[in-house]
Amino acid sequence: MRRAAVFNPGGEIEFLRKRNNKNLYRKKKIRSIKLKGFHIFLLVLFFMIIALGVFKMGKFITEWEVLSVKSFKLVNPPHYMKHKVRDILKSFGGNILTINLKELRRKLIGIGEIRDVNISRKLPSTLQIDFFLRKPVFQIRDGKIVKLIDREGVIVNESKSLQPDLILIKDGAGINLGELNSGLTELSKIRRSIEYISYKNPYGLVLKLKRSKELFYTGEKNFIPKLKKFFKLEKKLVLNGNRIKAVDLRFKDRFYLEFERGCVNEE
Repeated sequence: MRRAAVFNPGGEIEFLRKRNNKNLYRKKKIRSIKLKGFHIFLLVLFFMIIALGVFKMGKFITEWEVLSVKSFKLVNPPHYMKHKVRDILKSFGGNILTINLKELRRKLIGIGEIRDVNISRKLPSTLQIDFFLRKPVFQIRDGKIVKLIDREGVIVNESKSLQPDLILIKDGAGINLGELNSGLTELSKIRRSIEYISYKNPYGLVLKLKRSKELFYTGEKNFIPKLKKFFKLEKKLVLNGNRIKAVDLRFKDRFYLEFERGCVNEE
């Protein structure tokens, strides 16, 4: 017995519709990918143009003659080391925007007289350098050379002769700058009367004045009133004609005398 073939037109249409939808989706996806690729290409091209423009602009700016360093404005420049500053600045020319300020600062503060610097650009072509200098306070003989040093012990300059405004340190190799600095305020008040200072254990700061032969163990501070009191009583303190060698002023309400022949007296 034969079976009758059944034709279903609805199923054939559904099949064709699905296949057509797949083809349409595939073509749409391909167009979307092409469009995205074109957009990416335009975006990359846009950024390349910007980068090229920035590069060209940067090159133009760095090579622009108007921005070349033509002058240095020095505020509070060094007194002793001007020639060294000039030598350093000669090697720092070129474009003001690309000059290495950190390296310039490093070289400048390598000069003993300079404690610190502040460097700023003054467009279009000037560098301003503000100097913070070390001030010499003491001087030490080193052979034929006199070294000028600040209160931190940094050598500020060298000289061939003693400076009248600086305090001479004798026997500088064993000096204790901490002890000297503690009495620096009072030492500065009588600077021109000082012949030299030194340091001696266990006494500490030793002072020699131009007007007298005695040595004074001053202590750290408040020794000027004691000095004045000693000079008022000096003639009365001579013991049997024995000359006073040293005066210990470190104590609050008294001082001790050391005589040349070894006698010690308390006043």
